[in-house]
Amino acid sequence: MGDLEGYAVLGGYYASLQDSKKAKEVLEKGGELGCRRCIWAVFSIAMEEEAKKAETAVDIKKPVLKTIKRK
Repeated sequence: MGDLEGYAVLGGYYASLQDSKKAKEVLEKGGELGCRRCIWAVFSIAMEEEAKKAETAVDIKKPVLKTIKRK
């Protein structure tokens, strides 16, 4: 690929297929070559992964909605 934007497009394609490992590989390569969009995309993927880890690490209990019966 000669065009830097191609790395961003291909990385986005892999990300949409939920293949974050391959997406990160392609986007990091584009970032090394100077594609700023790729750098931001890798940052975004890393933030999503950290958020998922934080959600699974902390057992957050969701409130249970109860129905109120009227008399």
